[in-house]
Amino acid sequence: MERATPLPASVSGLLATDVVPFRASTIVTGFSSIDDPDHEYRYLDASGQWEGGTTRDSQVRLGRMSSNSIVPGMSGAPVRQLLRDDVACGVVSGRFNTADGWLRDAVWVARTEDLQPLLTGIANVVMETQAPIDTRKRLNPKYLAELIRNGPFTGTLPRGLSLVAIENTLVADATAVHRIDAVHLALQPSGNAGPDGADGYIECYASPTDALARAQARFSQLRKQYSKFGVAQGDPREFCVLGNGEWICGGQAGYVYVEASVYPGGNAFLPFASGVVSAALQYVNQQSVIAAG
Repeated sequence: MERATPLPASVSGLLATDVVPFRASTIVTGFSSIDDPDHEYRYLDASGQWEGGTTRDSQVRLGRMSSNSIVPGMSGAPVRQLLRDDVACGVVSGRFNTADGWLRDAVWVARTEDLQPLLTGIANVVMETQAPIDTRKRLNPKYLAELIRNGPFTGTLPRGLSLVAIENTLVADATAVHRIDAVHLALQPSGNAGPDGADGYIECYASPTDALARAQARFSQLRKQYSKFGVAQGDPREFCVLGNGEWICGGQAGYVYVEASVYPGGNAFLPFASGVVSAALQYVNQQSVIAAG
């Protein structure tokens, strides 16, 4: 069944699940099946807190929130972040219950990054890739750069990659001249299914405008440099380009531009490159919350 016009209470768009910061306040509103024989409850609001993500069975990436108010019937309900409650940052997949109490109140969340492709041809939904920050708090970009450099790194890397160190790096590209700082994520492949090599980079800028300008220039540069390979997808805020035997993915959020390169360049290794970018942006947004505090 399809509807010609949006429902009156529809959310205005999607927020990338991977950029929701740790401990962000969340809200879920959905159908509820409550064990109360004499009464019926059409819906229930359930507040919660964002707890990051995981990968199930080495294949399915999920977000995770905690809430003691999610009840049967709420699977499929949108998850919203209170700072921006008109966009969905995920969809409730199910509540996790164990007899021993481990992961009490854990709620698995399907990622909007996986939902958006399913809407192709059905609805034109905008995906935001920058987590909302409380505008009443001013973020200090120099402090953010210091937090990013000092770690510890808290992003969820793709299975098959681990972080060795956060290292100093030099960026010779003229489009990065306005950066405050830049670090290299030294990554170590592991297992037979992983890539042969991978690297990540995080660059911090004095303003979101400077960071976006860097992303725009870099995306344009890479598309031109590797045009003969014919694979460039996304936009400056989140893109991937097939290079000469490697995947190069980048993204921008707030004051930061991030980039990852993974080789070889087969289709099987694209998720590793995009996954490193997602992990780096997740880490950056967590540090941004601290810098804005």
